[in-house]
Formats: sequence, C-alpha cells, structure tokens
Amino acid sequence: MAQHSQDILDYVTEMCYRNLAGGNGNIEDQASPVVSYADQIGKPMFIAVETTDINSSGDPAKISFYTNADSYMEGQLSQIYSNYASDAGFHGMAIHFYDAYRILPLNGWTATATFWNPNVADTTAPTAPPSVTASAFDFQELDLNWSQSADNNFVDHYNIYRSTSSSFIPSSSTLVGNTNQLFYQDTGLTANQTYYYYVLAVDQNGNLSAPSNEANAVTGTNAQNLIPVHISSISLSLGSTTATCTVTVVDNSGRAVSGVEVFGNWDEAAGKEFSGNTGTNGTYSTTSETTLTSPYSVQCTPTRITDRTHYWASSQDIVHIAQGSH
Repeated sequence: MAQHSQDILDYVTEMCYRNLAGGNGNIEDQASPVVSYADQIGKPMFIAVETTDINSSGDPAKISFYTNADSYMEGQLSQIYSNYASDAGFHGMAIHFYDAYRILPLNGWTATATFWNPNVADTTAPTAPPSVTASAFDFQELDLNWSQSADNNFVDHYNIYRSTSSSFIPSSSTLVGNTNQLFYQDTGLTANQTYYYYVLAVDQNGNLSAPSNEANAVTGTNAQNLIPVHISSISLSLGSTTATCTVTVVDNSGRAVSGVEVFGNWDEAAGKEFSGNTGTNGTYSTTSETTLTSPYSVQCTPTRITDRTHYWASSQDIVHIAQGSH
C-alpha cells in the first residue's frame, strides 16, 4: 500500500513517532524502505517527526521530541540528513509542528532552561480582540468567540480572563487559559452562574493588547445533579531518576472524595500519561518514567476527573498543575 501511494502521488511524507535516528524500530529503520523505493522510482519523499506535547493533544502516538531539548533534536536530524545524503529520493525532514523551534528549550527541561527569543525589538502591542461573545453550551461550559487582532509582526496567542464580577481588571489571578485560535471552550464551571470574560492578544515578543470588550453568559442547569469536585492540592516528590505526583480531590465542603478517576500527563522532561482512582483520603499518586536525569524539570498535569455521580469543577481548583526541578 505504501509503495502504491508513492507510485500515484507526486511525493509522500513518512511520519515517524520516534526520537532516535538510528537503531531497531527507530526513525531510519521505519523510513528506509520508503527512501529506497523513492530512489528506485525517482520521486521525492520526506521524513516527518513529532514535536508536539502528544500526551495532551489526543495523538495516539507515544514518543515525541517534545520531552527532549532542541539541541538534542537537531543532533538526531543532522544524523538522518548525513545518513541519507546519497539518496536522491530523500528530500528532507518535516517538523510537526514547526512551533517546536520556539517552544522546546535549547538545552533541556531544567529550572534554568533557555528558550528561543526573537532578535527583532518590538514594543508595539497588538490591537484588542474585537467582537468577543460568550454563550452557554451546558451547565459547566461556556464557549467564547472573537475576531482576529492585528499586529505589526504577528499575534502569537490570546489570553482568556474570567471572573464572576463584572468590570474586573484582567490579571494573572483571573487568567484561565490561552489559545492561538479565535475561540475558547471554558469548562469546569458551576451551574446557573454568570461569568464575565476579557480576551487579550499577545504577540511573539510578549506585548499584551488592551482588553477586549467584556462578554458574559450564564451556565445552564445541572439537570443530572452531578456533584462538583475540585483539586485541593498537587504535590511533587522528585528523585534522581523518577518523580511522584499526588493529587487530592475534594467536594465543595472540602471533604475528601474517594473513587473518582483522575487522568493526566507528565510534561517537560517526563512524558507519560496516567490514570487511576482516588483512595479513601481523596488522593491519587502516580510516578513518572524512571529515566529522568538530573538536572531536570517536570510538570504534573491532571486533565480529567470523572465518575458517574461527580464532575470536575476545575474552575474551583486551588491549583491546576505542579512543577518542580531536581
């Protein structure tokens, strides 16, 4: 089937979910048959590698360059270019996504990690996002939409700020998320509650726009009478080769909630998904891979908490994530 695709298409791209160039089952091992056939038929092919945070993206793959440094990725890609230099069919590497060059640390996930910065000085802020609207999806979700901001360079993302009070001042304490899209789904809210929003545009230099117009909407009724729960604490224990994360779930009265299932993922130097049920004290603990090398930096991120009678009112969380460095 792969050779048939190469026969009928102008070019193909072989997606390789690995973060090692050579060795059994790694990038070159997967791509070599496609490269060889491209040489034979005289058509170009490309090799693509994953760089996004696949644990939180819904991607079915398990291995990505995201947990590695930019310099490590470049070293592996250089090895591939060198090994296929004499293959006429090999036309280069594709990065999924190219934003990785801005997102990945240059020399590893550590407390002192260095990231890409634009060389062009820019102090001009984007224009405020126009026409922000909010509407209810159900009892615990409100959906926001807006139009594109303008910038002298480009808008990197939009920050979303939320409050239960009108005419609030957007700040770090009211920041609930960000997106590079022109919409945002705000979930984990409480029923029959009015929420107010501002959206601010951020360019690649970090310049923040003026606030948008204020939008508001009311969540619907919790017809199923699901009991809201939230995270009261997340703690990290960091070892030389592994880390442990403990999540505590409580109800609105602060009582521990047992039996709910907690889903999430490790980020930064770690890259493992996790899931499990809380015990009688409302806690669930999970460990990262045992391949961490100090110095390192990790993040523990719960992404879903659920069972048949409860729902995750994440807007009530005391803390959303835990980060630590060893």
